[in-house]
Amino acid sequence: MRRLVTPIVLALSLSLAACAGTPAKAPASVAETPAPQGPPRLIVAVSIDQFSADTFAQYRQHYSGGFVRLINGVVFPSGFQSHAATETCPGHSTLLTGARPARNGIIANNWYEPGGPRGVKPIYCAEDDRDPASSAKNPVVSPYHLKVPTLGEWMKSANPATRNVAVSAKDRAVMMMGGHNIDAAWWWKGGAFVTLNGRTTTPAVDRSTPPPPPRSSPVHRPCRSPPGARLTITRLRSARPRSAPAGSRSRPERSRSSAFRRGWMPQRSIWRSG
Repeated sequence: MRRLVTPIVLALSLSLAACAGTPAKAPASVAETPAPQGPPRLIVAVSIDQFSADTFAQYRQHYSGGFVRLINGVVFPSGFQSHAATETCPGHSTLLTGARPARNGIIANNWYEPGGPRGVKPIYCAEDDRDPASSAKNPVVSPYHLKVPTLGEWMKSANPATRNVAVSAKDRAVMMMGGHNIDAAWWWKGGAFVTLNGRTTTPAVDRSTPPPPPRSSPVHRPCRSPPGARLTITRLRSARPRSAPAGSRSRPERSRSSAFRRGWMPQRSIWRSG
């Protein structure tokens, strides 16, 4: 039997299984269905950044569609990830491996290996730093640093017909939740979905990518004066305060702008209509 494992990452961080609310009755509009018999044919893991258990419970009465189906299932309001590194890459590497960062190799989003070939330059969690073309800012995306298999990889080892697919807005979510043995990997970059090096896009992915906006060629217009106008250029004039007449007790006027404090008015060009 063919199974499909699809980690769909809407943003980054915690899974719904670990960030759910307290049990409640499902809306009346959703019909209760009996539990399926046998192993599931589709497993979807969704990870949403900042979606804590209290947030799930606070807005659950407003959910519709897929979220309502989640409410009908089993909820673990006390679930949590038992590791201190709360960055996104360690979180995703833990969700579908069950291994803490100390074991799975993903200790942060970026780290340094002073004794390594890169020296003091950072290493990105989802890059293959063995490739000379890779850097932390422009990585050659790879799950190279992930040292343990993901759920999808375990399922593929049990049943080779299983399809392991990961889609996200960020490459690190795809690599950490999909793993090494992944059938399809897509993330958003430069206004389109991209995939691993050496793989080609599919028609379905091409259709999902919006076309770029049309670019209009710039129009260069010469600077022309309005009809009947003449150009008047004001000369530099002194703006230094004048001395008070002899015997006068009044103080000289002080300038207000930096141009006056420098003692000269800037030169100006003014168009005046005739």
